[in-house]
Amino acid sequence: MNIYLTLLVVSAVATLLMTAFSYLYAYLSKGNFKEPQLLNLLLTRISGIPIRKKSIVGWILHFVFGIIFTVIIYLFWETFMQPNWINTLLIGIIAGIIGSIGWKIFFVLHPKPPKIKFIEYSLQLIIAHIIFSFTCFFLLKHF
Repeated sequence: MNIYLTLLVVSAVATLLMTAFSYLYAYLSKGNFKEPQLLNLLLTRISGIPIRKKSIVGWILHFVFGIIFTVIIYLFWETFMQPNWINTLLIGIIAGIIGSIGWKIFFVLHPKPPKIKFIEYSLQLIIAHIIFSFTCFFLLKHF
């Protein structure tokens, strides 16, 4: 399989697993931690175009971000660091922090951000990115 297709498949699986964790966490905590739905809410409020909460638009954006993170992880492993358990954990934590900062910026700049418990959201987002990172690690190791 060529590298572009590999990265696309790895990205899709990693994004689905991290999102499954976020949806499970949202269900158990009864919080609004579903990234695709939050993206739809933000887009609706910014654009004025009514996008349903469960629209595919949020999913597409979520997968685009997943592809970007997968490519960055792959490039880090190819150029800067050895893909191992510790580095994978560190990448997941850093990616989660970057993701959290990105969401915080979206919420701060947004005229009517969704009401969520941001600290709790950030913590679950870091765990979700650790899941993402380890999924990339295992799949890229086997392709």
